[in-house]
Amino acid sequence: MLPLNENGNQGSSPQVQAPASSLSVFDVVRVLWNGKWVMILFALIGATVGFYKANWEIPMYTSDALIQINTKGGQPTAAIGATTGLLEVQSPANAEMMLMKSRMVLEKVVDEQHLRFHAKPIGDKDRILHREGRMDLELLELPGQGFKARALGKDSFAVVSHGKEIVRGAVGETYREDVNGDILVIRVGLLKAKAGQEFSLSVSSELAAISSLANGLSVSEAGKSSGSGMIKIIFSHRYADRAAAILNSVVNTYQRQNVELRGAEAEKTLEFLDEQLPGVKAKLDSIEAVLAKYRREMGTVDISGETSSSLGRSVDLQKQLADLDQQKAEALRVYTPEHPNIQAIELKRKALLGELGKVKSVMKKLPEKQQELLRLQGEVELNNKLYTTMLNNAQQLRVVRAGELGNVRIVDHARIAERTSYPNKRSIEFMYLGICLGIGAAILILFRIFSRKGIRNSSEVENATGISVYAKVPESRNKLLRMRKHATKNFLVVDDPDDRASEAFRSLLTAVDFSLEKNQVLMVSGLIPGVGKSFVAENIAALAAQMGRRVLLIDGDMRRGRVKSRSKDGLANVLMHKCSAADAITPSSVENLFVMGGGHTQLYPSELLRGDTFKELLNELRPQYDMVIVDTPPISLVTDATLIYPLVDFSLIVLHYGKHSVPEVVETLASLDRIKDCPKAFVLNHCERGRHGYGYGYYGYYSYGYYKKKK
Repeated sequence: MLPLNENGNQGSSPQVQAPASSLSVFDVVRVLWNGKWVMILFALIGATVGFYKANWEIPMYTSDALIQINTKGGQPTAAIGATTGLLEVQSPANAEMMLMKSRMVLEKVVDEQHLRFHAKPIGDKDRILHREGRMDLELLELPGQGFKARALGKDSFAVVSHGKEIVRGAVGETYREDVNGDILVIRVGLLKAKAGQEFSLSVSSELAAISSLANGLSVSEAGKSSGSGMIKIIFSHRYADRAAAILNSVVNTYQRQNVELRGAEAEKTLEFLDEQLPGVKAKLDSIEAVLAKYRREMGTVDISGETSSSLGRSVDLQKQLADLDQQKAEALRVYTPEHPNIQAIELKRKALLGELGKVKSVMKKLPEKQQELLRLQGEVELNNKLYTTMLNNAQQLRVVRAGELGNVRIVDHARIAERTSYPNKRSIEFMYLGICLGIGAAILILFRIFSRKGIRNSSEVENATGISVYAKVPESRNKLLRMRKHATKNFLVVDDPDDRASEAFRSLLTAVDFSLEKNQVLMVSGLIPGVGKSFVAENIAALAAQMGRRVLLIDGDMRRGRVKSRSKDGLANVLMHKCSAADAITPSSVENLFVMGGGHTQLYPSELLRGDTFKELLNELRPQYDMVIVDTPPISLVTDATLIYPLVDFSLIVLHYGKHSVPEVVETLASLDRIKDCPKAFVLNHCERGRHGYGYGYYGYYSYGYYKKKK
């Protein structure tokens, strides 16, 4: 037995509890399970929306092509030998990818593939069922808007506007028709549609078509490392053959323009060489003439082997310096002077100049005749090499120009895709199913969080009031309790003794027995309607009667009584002295349990309860019964309960799980204590078993009655 507090009530030790607003994983699972029908509803909504969305999306086919970029210049070096630095202008893959999506390339693709002309299928039903027709246009000029094409047969169609037929035609033919002083021009290249299917006709601007094509192209560098020179192009379209055709047109146009660009570059370089060759040839002839004249005048001059080697080394160094200067000039067309490539050329040039200076210092020690002869021979040999190199370069450029060579090679052309790449119907369906389930779960959890403002744990009310909670009555599994049309004269503890609520009532009666002596009066009340106080009173009475006690259950709610009685008279009739207590009391369906209904009165029940009449009635009934239970109206609704409260020996206040706040309970108790300090206890009704015992969940409420289990 729990110890009594200073007010004579049984209290409990304070307990530490989690905040009422928090939800554990187990709570969330339980909330979702309790709201399984809501989740099933959202699942059906998600499945329906997902199925509709997956079938509404237009199936797309994806094709891809692969090209190789030779960043070192012309690609077929075997045909022209080792290409010179004149055309060795690096072309990074990033720049090539930008060129591929440029208007220079895509403009020709738009014209070649007739991408400005559109015939969009009409009809939501055909779209969902994927029965849309297809019409490819090769030429279209519209004098306005609102024009449609209607399929008439396998290869015939009609153009209509505002319900009026403008022209009839066949596939492959060009038609021109005057429409209000303007010209309608149309040529259909392909028609695959059932008779009666319609298409919306439109013409987009060239810039819009180019932009749409550029947005649809996916260009990226293939390979794990950058600089591989392999570029992959991907394009998607609702028709597989069109996707491959458009993509092949893009890569072919790009390759053709690359060849033209390379040919134009070779042509310009060749023109430059042709302009420079006569001057170099004239300089070479002049130096050779000077050398010949010098030899005639000076005669034979002996040159040692070491001197001859120095001469050859000097010529080679000067030739290398000339090549470096040419490489630097070409590199400056691409890079800035601070670029590492330019700096590397400068370092190499300085090294060659230093070595050339050493060779010249050795040659200065020779006699003047030998120095002059070596100088003239060196200039002749150097100019001869330059002239020969320029001739070779010019010949190679002529080969490049004649062979139309570029630095782009198509590795893989686009192929017609066999399967759609988009949409993934299953993914879309699961996505919308998950979204709707998430929305449903969020609604349930948020509803539970915002509804968890009332008392949900016995320690909350015990710590705040110092009054014990005698029992936590869980929600009954008896479904007929919620079906008012199945009223019964039996009680839950009688009709379904194995129910979890019945077991809670046994524990409650045990606690009440420790607080009540024989022939005492027990009051059962609640703060607000619908907490199940009548249900608690009836089942305690029935359970006590089953244990052999003589019990009287009085319906103190003379306004809205719930206790069933076989007599038309009740408490109101007794208090008005229209009948005796014995006439108003009738036996119930449970042995040893007697009931007195609320009766009927035209007066206010509170007026009948004032005075000593009800007190005298209780004093009269006490010796006749082992226990008298009075079911009162809600405390906060009318004053009847506060009038009955001072006349009883013990009070049970029924609280609805999750509906009452602690301040509300404290305020109600304060109003009762101002009348009389009577022993009392709480009953927490409508609880659901959680991992810490009963105390979480909400299924509804019993209201004032009880209902029979179907046999």
